[in-house]
Amino acid sequence: MPRKEPTYNVTIKEMTEEQQQEFDEKVVTEVAKFLMQVLPVEIIEKLVEDQLIIVK
Repeated sequence: MPRKEPTYNVTIKEMTEEQQQEFDEKVVTEVAKFLMQVLPVEIIEKLVEDQLIIVK
């Protein structure tokens, strides 16, 4: 019997420009935190040096 793929109900909410920017910043921050956990230190240092990641 084939496995049934899960289905998701997704609602896209209209956002103001300010809300969209705030949301984008949160997403980028979470992705950066994840990368800092999984990438080797040397790669993180290079990304910071090239200013591709800004550490606050």
